[in-house]
Amino acid sequence: MYALVHKNRVILGPIDWNRGMFSFELEKYGYKDPLPRNSPETLPIVFSNELRICEVKLEYPEYNRRTEWLNGPYWDFSSDVAVGTFTINPIEIHFIKANLKPEVAQVRYEKEISGTTITINNTELLIDTSREQRHVFQQKYLMLNEGDTVNWKFKNNWMTLSKSDLKDIMLSIESHVQSAFDWEHNKLIEIDNCTTAEQLNEVEIK
Repeated sequence: MYALVHKNRVILGPIDWNRGMFSFELEKYGYKDPLPRNSPETLPIVFSNELRICEVKLEYPEYNRRTEWLNGPYWDFSSDVAVGTFTINPIEIHFIKANLKPEVAQVRYEKEISGTTITINNTELLIDTSREQRHVFQQKYLMLNEGDTVNWKFKNNWMTLSKSDLKDIMLSIESHVQSAFDWEHNKLIEIDNCTTAEQLNEVEIK
């Protein structure tokens, strides 16, 4: 990573080596000499006492991404390498909650479409609970007459199903899907009831 530094202020960067971008910025300061096409072997590239291209080193502290955020970088130009450091700051509780709720919805969706099982005629079937497949089951149930059967391919085998079997499958899917939504509902209540960042950090979303 590299940065263009002017008067101890980063003008461009940190970025990977990009001759075009650095040349464009340098022209603003009256420098038009060509830069190396590839990453320079010798750094810093000094144009004046106030202007140079430096290698960049970013020092990220460990922090809790759920409840904290990093502010920075703050630059140290005391050596040939521009060192950027960061401070750790707490996230306000209402923002933590707002960030967590989409995560809950995503996990609920994954639970919703994760599939379920049902035993029909002493055979355990793996049921696809994706929204598309649920619609397929519903349409087939509505179109099938009483006493008719249909051959159906499941993830683990084939099965000849009656209309009653299709109804049992749909009920199993409905129970599975409702369980996922109940989980989301309860998890959102748990989040809303938290009053501290420490409590929110303990909320398990899985």
